[in-house]
Amino acid sequence: MTRTSTVKSLPTEIKASLDKLLAGGAPQGRLTLDALVEFLESKGWTISRSALGRYRQEFDQVAAKLRESREIAAAFARELGAIPGDEMGQMLLELVHTLTFRVLNTEGEGIGPKEVMFLAKTIKDLQESRRVAARTAIEIRAEEKKRIEAEIKAKLAEAEGAASGQGSLTAEAAREARRILGFSDD
Repeated sequence: MTRTSTVKSLPTEIKASLDKLLAGGAPQGRLTLDALVEFLESKGWTISRSALGRYRQEFDQVAAKLRESREIAAAFARELGAIPGDEMGQMLLELVHTLTFRVLNTEGEGIGPKEVMFLAKTIKDLQESRRVAARTAIEIRAEEKKRIEAEIKAKLAEAEGAASGQGSLTAEAAREARRILGFSDD
C-alpha cells in the first residue's frame, strides 16, 4: 500500500501556492527544490527534499499532459472550424478537452484516442447541422417576411381602392403608409 504524499496532505492554500511556484509563478522563474523547501519552512511546514522532488516530477507529468490535451483540443477546434461563441459550442470543446486529458492521463476507462476522434467528428457533424438549421431558419423568416409584406401591400391597395377609387385611404395616405412601412413605391 502506497503512502500518502506529505506534499498532498498540505493545506489547500499552501499547496496552491506551491503549485503556482512549480508552474513557474515565482518572480525569478522556476525555483530549485532547496528554494521550495525554504518556502514551505517559511510557512511552517517541513517537507523533505525527496518528497518535493517526487511531487515536482508528478506535477511536471500532469502539466505536460495538460499542455498536450490543450494542443489536441485546439487542433480539434481548428478542424471543426469556427464554432460560434455560444454556450453549447464552448461546452462541447470543453468536453473534448476533458476527455483528451483523461485519455492522456490514462484515467479514461474504455476511452481511447479512437473514441475521442469519433467524438470530435460527431461534434463537427453536430455543428454543421446547427449551421444548416440556422440557414434554414433564416430562409423561412425571409419567406414569411415576403408573405406578410405581400398581405400588407394587398390590404393597402384594397384600402386605397386602387381599382375602384372607392377606398378609405387617399392615394397620398397609402403612399405615406408604404413609405413608413419601408416598402418601395410600386
